Amino acid sequence: MKHFTTIVLLSFLFSFTTLLQAQTLKPNILLIIVDDGRYADYTPTGGPSWFQSPSINRIADEGVNFKNTFVALSLCGPSRVSILTGLYPHHSGYVYNTQVYDTSILTIARILKDNGYYTGIVGKFINSFDEFPKNDFSYYFANDGNGNYNPKTFSLNGVDTLVNENPQKAINEFGIHFLESAPVDSPFFLMFTARAPHVPYTAYPGYENAYHSDTVLFPNNFNGYEKNYPNYLYYDNLYLKDSIGCVGDIQTYYETLIGVEEGVDSIFSFLENKNVMDSTLIIFMSDNGIFIGEHNLQKKRLAYEESIHIPLFIRYPKWFQPNTIVEDEFAMNIDIFPTLLEAAGITDTFNDDGISLHDLALKNVERKEFMYEYFSDTLFPAVPDIRAVRTFNYKYIWSSCDQTTEEFYDLQNDIKEDSNLIFKIEYQTVIQTYRDKLDSLRTALGDDKSKDTVITCSLLNADTLYLNSFPIKENDPSFFISPNPTQDFVTFHFSNSKIPFQTIVITDLAGRILLKQKIFLAGKEENSTAIININELPAGVYLVKAEEINVQSIMLMIMH
Repeated sequence: MKHFTTIVLLSFLFSFTTLLQAQTLKPNILLIIVDDGRYADYTPTGGPSWFQSPSINRIADEGVNFKNTFVALSLCGPSRVSILTGLYPHHSGYVYNTQVYDTSILTIARILKDNGYYTGIVGKFINSFDEFPKNDFSYYFANDGNGNYNPKTFSLNGVDTLVNENPQKAINEFGIHFLESAPVDSPFFLMFTARAPHVPYTAYPGYENAYHSDTVLFPNNFNGYEKNYPNYLYYDNLYLKDSIGCVGDIQTYYETLIGVEEGVDSIFSFLENKNVMDSTLIIFMSDNGIFIGEHNLQKKRLAYEESIHIPLFIRYPKWFQPNTIVEDEFAMNIDIFPTLLEAAGITDTFNDDGISLHDLALKNVERKEFMYEYFSDTLFPAVPDIRAVRTFNYKYIWSSCDQTTEEFYDLQNDIKEDSNLIFKIEYQTVIQTYRDKLDSLRTALGDDKSKDTVITCSLLNADTLYLNSFPIKENDPSFFISPNPTQDFVTFHFSNSKIPFQTIVITDLAGRILLKQKIFLAGKEENSTAIININELPAGVYLVKAEEINVQSIMLMIMH
């Protein structure tokens, strides 16, 4: 009997050792996603001192804080699909919330499940639960993204389960239930997808009015844009409350968000009790940002910072030392997919668009600029297709309008994006560079320009001070152009011309020749003219010179 007991004990120790080795090779993975969470909510990202989230903060304090993390498209469904697939929305095909989800799209959950992981999702999927990829998950307690805090039916592994409490509280409870159900002989992958703090803001039980006595840092750019802004901006996105209502929204937002902190704290207690905290890769992020009154805006979708900038913290001692900060590279939501593949030891052969965040932190790869995209949605038809390129210095935004609609922000001097500088003459050279950057990024990322949806829109209240801040006519009256600014055609005026033709050269402000054309003059020698079609040139500021006469170049502004 004693000999038998020894054999059983040795067998148990061998199995336990094998389990520990397996977990070392393949870590547990916990992916926490808040719903419409803003970047600057937490202490590691400059959040308010009165909002305490020690468990969430711990992920950054004991790991890495990617301070410049952005989404490819700022909508719940497209962003979550990008997280699951590593694809830009124009590649996944999931570009707005109201479309049918294609369950044939390969997700990280399916790949991990096929490689021995016990996979689960607890919380919100996307807005269409009917197409939920059930086979990708060993366990699910989930529903769609419609409605938030009324009694709600979730599907628990295919069985309808009515929740008569705050849904975030139920999500917290079922997060623990998933962990308790996970088999001990395989690693787990849990997507803990919160419903908070998505509107309507509803305080987590026990936190009603918890922050209503605290001083809220009211947005100092609460007033809306007054000039050089897209005319579609306030059709569907106008913030409808006054400053007092905005303060109340911010306070209740945090009283909603604290529910996620409660859930994370419970999960961490479970992991520590099981002694698997350090063998678990923990990622905390948001699906996208949200406006709460900035520029008099609400919702998201737009390419401004409040909409596209998100928090991203990762705790994994095998990879990251405590208090690591990455702020000189751009991380994106499409990077989660390849990061999890690397952690699980799976070769990335899936043609995704992301890069490993481990490699990014180690500087094995770099990303100094990125493209943002948005697609016109039948639910919000006033907002056109949008593309933007952001670097650490500037942001250029292009809207697919029937009239040229562009924005340009100097983020070094205007991080809140209060002033659109698209007409500022001193920025024209760098603006053209950013137009070229965007074209290059669209080509490199396979973003088909022929599919752009063009709608009727334009910039409102164009700054005429900028437009008229350069001379229409130079000192020498023998050569001038009209109209200036112009859209499609330019008339060249010459006086005392001794020859019947001129060679017109149009360059950008960097001196690159964009058009060179010989024109034949009509009229008398003392007052002759010619017309050139400049419709093929993009909007911008250019220099015009006639080669056969020795006069100073003229500055021309083109507006389509």
